[in-house]
Amino acid sequence: MEKEQIILGINGYSKRVHDASACITIDGELVAMAEEERFTRKKHAFGQVPHNAIAFCLDRAGVQIDMVDSMTIGWDLDKFLGNTEQGPPREQDLVDLYLPKSKFQYSKNPSVEMVPHHLAHAASAYYLSGFDDSVILVMDGQGESQSPSVFMGNGDKISLVKEFPIEDSLGYFYEGVSEYVGLSHLDAGKTMGLAGYGDPKFSIDLIELSQDGYAIGIVQPFQSELDLQQEITNAWKDYLIDAFGPANNEVVIYDSRKGKFKKQTDFPQRYKDVSASAQQVLEKVVQHLVNAFSKDLKRNLCIAGGVGLNCSMNGAIVREGAVNELFVPPFANDAGVSVGAALYVSNKKPKSRMESSSLGPDFPNDTVVEALDSFGVNYELFEDIGREVAALLAQGRIVDWFQGRMEAGPRALGNRSILGSPIFPENHQRLNTIKTREQWRPLAPSFLAEKLADYMVDPSESPFMLRAFKVKPEKVGEIPAAVHVDGTSRAQTVTEKANHLYYGLIRDFEQLTGVPAVMNTSFNQGHEPIVCTPEDAIRTFFSSGADSLAIGNVLVRKG
Repeated sequence: MEKEQIILGINGYSKRVHDASACITIDGELVAMAEEERFTRKKHAFGQVPHNAIAFCLDRAGVQIDMVDSMTIGWDLDKFLGNTEQGPPREQDLVDLYLPKSKFQYSKNPSVEMVPHHLAHAASAYYLSGFDDSVILVMDGQGESQSPSVFMGNGDKISLVKEFPIEDSLGYFYEGVSEYVGLSHLDAGKTMGLAGYGDPKFSIDLIELSQDGYAIGIVQPFQSELDLQQEITNAWKDYLIDAFGPANNEVVIYDSRKGKFKKQTDFPQRYKDVSASAQQVLEKVVQHLVNAFSKDLKRNLCIAGGVGLNCSMNGAIVREGAVNELFVPPFANDAGVSVGAALYVSNKKPKSRMESSSLGPDFPNDTVVEALDSFGVNYELFEDIGREVAALLAQGRIVDWFQGRMEAGPRALGNRSILGSPIFPENHQRLNTIKTREQWRPLAPSFLAEKLADYMVDPSESPFMLRAFKVKPEKVGEIPAAVHVDGTSRAQTVTEKANHLYYGLIRDFEQLTGVPAVMNTSFNQGHEPIVCTPEDAIRTFFSSGADSLAIGNVLVRKG
């Protein structure tokens, strides 16, 4: 019998790298994946090495390090660090960094393979898409020396078509806009939401389209040691200040109720309009790239990189009709390059299209009960927890929902979620308050997949909540809490095959209310990562305004 090919995929490093993660693939099948932030409780895991994620993946897959054929890294660290004082790392240094003997036991080193960052992004999308061929757009801040990149996937092969210099980064463009309007460079999702309140009336004229792409040339020469993020985002801020006036700034105020300072930002209409204008430019440039590299033929399209999390852009691409199908992996951000690196080195496409991102830890009921008992919490057991929660949602209750394996990627998709009814308009405010989010930010519904067409214009599969749809005007009144100010909704489609329990809950909710959708936002607060363990869930529940916690077959109520 031929030996199984086992690959450990990694993203993370002690400098600059973020969204640290790890995965295990066996014969090209992704069997476990998790992000380091979920274990350390430090969002984005900046500068972290994913020791906890590695340990989980090995344990979940039942794999010892001595069984691992290759340790793959989603960066060419030789190129990324080669011009620094640190210099390129030795292979043994990398083994010691990722698999320290103080934490892991093994007798032989796995081989180490580094996959260029954008190639790893491309593989994370294409190999999981189920496509036999596809255009692949990678758009983020930057790779080792490029941003963005265009690849072509055919069969098991991925080939580079074109790469753009870092000064043409669409990720850094959007980060610069985010900082200009008064948000953080980490708040691209907020900027996208703010755009819905604006009028795209401003001309951002630095981006010049051409037959084979586009060019910006916002800043040079380059001075940064490792990357160009700060230089380029600052250059964009300077341009926007010259063009549209002073940047918006956060105000720090003292919150006497909580006994600490907090940041607060108001958004005059000008900044909403700039956000809308930037969103329009992003969509125009990306659509131009799609048209330029699909050779006037409808092709499948994969998108990876942090820009791929822009749901409004993805929805616009589909509505434009220039591609047959669009696939964006649930971990389009840098967490996904651990998966892409492993799949690329395996050179084996998974047997089917990815339908679920439930690749992380899960916990049996006895572990849940043990955690609840340790907190001294009263609870009830239910044979059909989904039906009980559906009834609570129909009554207007907000329920924290912790079930099955934790999702990979920044979106909660029905396993680590806070749920509410989209029927009650006030639930929009309640959920944002529970999440300690700005009230103007949109919230998303999870639909029974077969019912999406009843509510959305030009519906399509959206299992990872990564595209926005126009809501049919006559249906807005049925799901008011889930419709953004611009008439769109970032809907998730749920199938029984992908998530039997969550699908059953939504079906039960439909039987009670006539609406085949529930509100779904990630189970976390503020700047915390999504909850990972039962202890995380219990602490977060009791520190928030949710009414109940459904964890396994157990229901905890307040009051």
